Amino acid sequence: MTHRPLPAPDVVSPRSSLPLLLSIPHSARAYPGWLVRDSLGGLAALAALEDPLVDRLAWRALGLGIGAVIARCPRAAIDCNRAPDEIDPAVVAGAPEPASLRARAGLGIIPGRTAAHGHLWRRPIDAAELDRRIATAHAPYHAAIERGLDRLAIAHGAAILLDCHSMPAHLGQAEL
Repeated sequence: MTHRPLPAPDVVSPRSSLPLLLSIPHSARAYPGWLVRDSLGGLAALAALEDPLVDRLAWRALGLGIGAVIARCPRAAIDCNRAPDEIDPAVVAGAPEPASLRARAGLGIIPGRTAAHGHLWRRPIDAAELDRRIATAHAPYHAAIERGLDRLAIAHGAAILLDCHSMPAHLGQAEL
């Protein structure tokens, strides 16, 4: 099955005197129709994987010249915060048993399930589809981070990567 390429990340070049680069891997909110159609629970199940609006929370840092790499590919399609070998065999046909705890829990490079929605996909994808998603979204994300860190290290003698996420509120926790 051929799908359109997934969006590459947005890259905000640093202009600050600080050697800081933000990585925002889970805030994409635009879901291709084919991805929603392939899911069991629709958009609500897929959106549960997001770190909602973290990219918007970083606006002040970006305004101060802090650089950033912001994923525009939904985490449901491919998780830019996972290693390429964190593969859940329930999600990718023919994949070996996962070595990582995250992949075994359904949170590999392509998430397979959530606690609230259970299994996410109608059927496993093939290795060629995984390779395409890595090539069009995951690899460009990591290449942009590497370039950004290299530039900061050259300019400042050091570089700091700050990985930005949100966490869901826990039941019973007081709202702030």
